[in-house]
Amino acid sequence: MSRLEYTVYALPKAAITLYLRVPVSTSQKHVAHKEARSYTELKADVHEENEDLLRGCLEVYDRLAAEQVLSHWVTINCQDRSGGVRSREDIADDIWQAVCSVRSLVPA
Repeated sequence: MSRLEYTVYALPKAAITLYLRVPVSTSQKHVAHKEARSYTELKADVHEENEDLLRGCLEVYDRLAAEQVLSHWVTINCQDRSGGVRSREDIADDIWQAVCSVRSLVPA
């Protein structure tokens, strides 16, 4: 994938990857409250209903972030201490701080 993106297509490498981490239990609660969608009559689509898949994806992204794969990863935890979702404003503040912290890594 790396060769395809950066050599064949000459895409620029990311200076930062923002990982907005949401635990599986939290994401499933949100899926349960979604309104009807045009592509399915089900409450959860084929990916959303598969808890093992969701946990596996979370583990992969946790590992990618820990190993800083292909760029500087910043993990932003979207869950608050009580298990709820942090406010959009708080998450946006963390995103802004992360972007500002790597501005020096971006070529002029």
